[in-house]
Amino acid sequence: MERTFQPNERSAHNVKGYLLRGVDGQLFFRIYNEADRSKYKDYLIHHHDLQVVITDDYSSFYEYDEKKKEDEGMDGYINYPSRVLTGGKHGMLRRQKEAPALAQGQERANTEVGPAGDT
Repeated sequence: MERTFQPNERSAHNVKGYLLRGVDGQLFFRIYNEADRSKYKDYLIHHHDLQVVITDDYSSFYEYDEKKKEDEGMDGYINYPSRVLTGGKHGMLRRQKEAPALAQGQERANTEVGPAGDT
């Protein structure tokens, strides 16, 4: 059976993209141009049960305790792995804590944090 599409429609089957959260908190799907990643298309998600396969190496599931499960109505959440969030000089949380010092000048940040970002 041949599938027919509307003029502005194309199949999304097997299309690689990224699930992103906008500044308003709304999730959307982004497809980058393979030749130029500064070009992309963003799509709102109206689908109510879209199947997703996570292929991102930088993602982990975190399980809530029983009380939090009841409060949130969810079993847990997905975030970056703890090694990325807190690990070494490249950890995201560490960089966020250093940001105010960096805003006051790189030299001061190096003095407070250490020459290579190590304490």
